[in-house]
Amino acid sequence: RWNTFASGVIKKNSKRFIGYACIQPMAGKAALDEIDHAVNDLGMKGLHIWTVNNGKYLDDRAMWPFYEKAAKYKLPIDVHVTIEPAGLDAMASSYGLSYVLAREFDMAIATMRLCLGGVLEDFPDLVFIMNHFGGGVSSVADRMTAYMEFLGTGWESFYTGKPLISKPWTTYWDKLYFNTAGREMGISSLKCALTNVKPEKLVFGTDWPFNYDYRPEKVRAYAEEIKKLDILPPGAADKILGGNAARILGIKTK
Repeated sequence: RWNTFASGVIKKNSKRFIGYACIQPMAGKAALDEIDHAVNDLGMKGLHIWTVNNGKYLDDRAMWPFYEKAAKYKLPIDVHVTIEPAGLDAMASSYGLSYVLAREFDMAIATMRLCLGGVLEDFPDLVFIMNHFGGGVSSVADRMTAYMEFLGTGWESFYTGKPLISKPWTTYWDKLYFNTAGREMGISSLKCALTNVKPEKLVFGTDWPFNYDYRPEKVRAYAEEIKKLDILPPGAADKILGGNAARILGIKTK
């Protein structure tokens, strides 16, 4: 129902919007048929899923038919945090710790599963956009490299069985895109992400409830802050603010 509704809005405003179809990957043939319908009949240009889908993580082999279909159409996959991620009971409190941390840990775990779990090994051309700066996962990228080097060639393997990737894990990390949602005026988060994420892999994004629909001046100010970042090479701000997304979607820009 959402995909059909969104398609109608897009058709009325084709110069303003492009749609991603919401898909439940674990719905079997119905999910794969909906992708066909979304692309061929509704004109959708990408797919939107959760970090965990019916209990299946992104590197679960049950996800492979979904990836095969996405790869067939060359559809980018937008990955959003699970609303109530499981296994993070330590976040339960009388205050909103889960809103701030549990969902970000959930996204960080999903990001690492994509890099280490063989997804991009088997589907090297798939494009993933990880929301919320990947949960801030760039802060542990160096730690992952250290442990891969230590355990991969040391006294025990990093993998308990056969390794699922054939190249350094950062090869797959460099394939991922990360959006700037989830931080509102998060210029500090953007600076942190840039320590381990290339500018051409960042895409501008807003988020509910911080989507500025009632405060458009905030989103304008955030864009201006990005333009002023002196740590960005020439032209990088324009890529983050639209050029990278245009490249992902095959949109011609002036």
